[in-house]
Amino acid sequence: MSGTHVYPNQEINKLFSEQKEMWGNPDEYSWELIKILWERAWSDNPRYDTADPRVYLEKTPQAIYASDMYVEHFDNARFLILIRNPYAVAEGMRRTIIADVDIQRCIKHWIRCAQRQIYNYETYKDIAIQITYEELVGNPRDVEQKIRQFIPALHDIDFTKAAAAHSLEGMKPKPVTDFNERQIKNLSAEDIATINQELAQVPEVMEHFGYQELR
Repeated sequence: MSGTHVYPNQEINKLFSEQKEMWGNPDEYSWELIKILWERAWSDNPRYDTADPRVYLEKTPQAIYASDMYVEHFDNARFLILIRNPYAVAEGMRRTIIADVDIQRCIKHWIRCAQRQIYNYETYKDIAIQITYEELVGNPRDVEQKIRQFIPALHDIDFTKAAAAHSLEGMKPKPVTDFNERQIKNLSAEDIATINQELAQVPEVMEHFGYQELR
């Protein structure tokens, strides 16, 4: 981003789809600067001199709205289209955002992001693959192989290694773990009814990713 916007709290940062027009606006990006910063960050890595080829990874969630620009400004762009169960995502959003955010805003955010991911896949399916959180935690080795076939340069990817990530158990190193059931149990019957009401309006989204409404 060009730096013209400041994000003072988690509400704005995590519910980024509420500003999707901004994230998809080319005027908000300085691609020359982005490339310089990426190169600088890579050069600090011990493997910089031996990696061949060098792979540059952008995992900022907001980047789903900049897919067209990545294709325009980078050669050999590839997309890993990631998605997770809407109920678990909505629960996690509400629980981790400090502000008092209702579950309806959280599930609307998931829907907007899912719709954009469908656009990204349908537009760039020749250079994209879809991976669900559920596939990743359920069959990490299968997902590793799927990614290796798609991007051979990532031949040494290993999802069984412990890595630090935010989760229900805090920020600590652990292998990929399925937290869906635990998070969904945090939802009340009223929460689920609210989520279902929103999801019922976009059955095509649920069908695309193979998710079912909870009853």
